[in-house]
Amino acid sequence: LIQMFGKTVLGVDGDLFEEALEAAKDAKKVTVDTDLAAADLKKLVKQFKKIVEAEAGREFPQDARDQMDLAINAVFDSWNTDRAKLYR
Repeated sequence: LIQMFGKTVLGVDGDLFEEALEAAKDAKKVTVDTDLAAADLKKLVKQFKKIVEAEAGREFPQDARDQMDLAINAVFDSWNTDRAKLYR
């Protein structure tokens, strides 16, 4: 959720999340996400939140209503992009 929301709604570079995920897997010597333990994933969540704060200039919203409002605004903001026009 944090990765997708950060990338799609807050405009955070998705590569930053992927780099953090790959580093976590490398540290545990695993190749797939599902091989990370719950404790590893908790650390990764903290890293993802730090990435969002550093790149978006705001904390990841904890309130579901805030998340929804931001997501709706992102949809409206993207309405007239070339990609959206192409899909319509």
